[in-house]
Amino acid sequence: MRKTVFAVLMAAVALAGSPETMTIEKNVPVKIRYLAGKPFVLAFNFVIAKTGKLMRSGDGVSVHTMPKSIIVIPDQQGAEGILTIVNEKGNSYIVQFEPGGDKSAFVFEDPVYEFNYKPTLKVRNVSTVVERECNILVKKVVLGKKMKGYTMLTAPLTVQIPEIDTAKTALVLERKRRYSGKKYIVEYWEGKNVSDSPKYIEPEDFYTKGIIAISPSQRRVDVGESFNMVFVVNKATLKDMIEGGGDE
Repeated sequence: MRKTVFAVLMAAVALAGSPETMTIEKNVPVKIRYLAGKPFVLAFNFVIAKTGKLMRSGDGVSVHTMPKSIIVIPDQQGAEGILTIVNEKGNSYIVQFEPGGDKSAFVFEDPVYEFNYKPTLKVRNVSTVVERECNILVKKVVLGKKMKGYTMLTAPLTVQIPEIDTAKTALVLERKRRYSGKKYIVEYWEGKNVSDSPKYIEPEDFYTKGIIAISPSQRRVDVGESFNMVFVVNKATLKDMIEGGGDE
């Protein structure tokens, strides 16, 4: 799935030629006109924590969020709507989109934004040194930066988390990236609230033996809202579990 989205991104950029650069300010709507019938890309000078959409006309769009960019694939030529973007500092931005332009790539810059990303990290029973290492790993994974000493593994996985009372699916989590290093395995997951009520991400609910750190992009997830999570796993613990026959 990720390769397909990446291919669409490359195709959109190739068709777009040079991107249009625009200034964006928090809570101030910005309008773009994209090349009708084509996917388009929005790039930002900040890290995206979550996105939302509201359609005005057309059947809808598919939205694929990456650390600092969004790929939008219209379901039909006349798709028109609004995207809401929240960065890692909690600032909200609004992009209105409609067909009628000649561009498929747009670069947005918040002139007052200062990059100072600090992951929201929940650790369990680790030293200060390990906590610092986890912070660095989470930051690099969220930003999509190169992980020295780590190999990216192809390990797609989808998990459905049910409601406690009804057993209906509440959250859908997809593992997008998995990195293996000497001491740790680091996993990047994207999720969505598919229920009919807001949900709260409690890191304690996701801890299993071997996981030493969890970093959710947010605690509250509204209906239809997307989010991401990063897990850091201690490889030594996994080795002990395998050699010892499991977790007693």
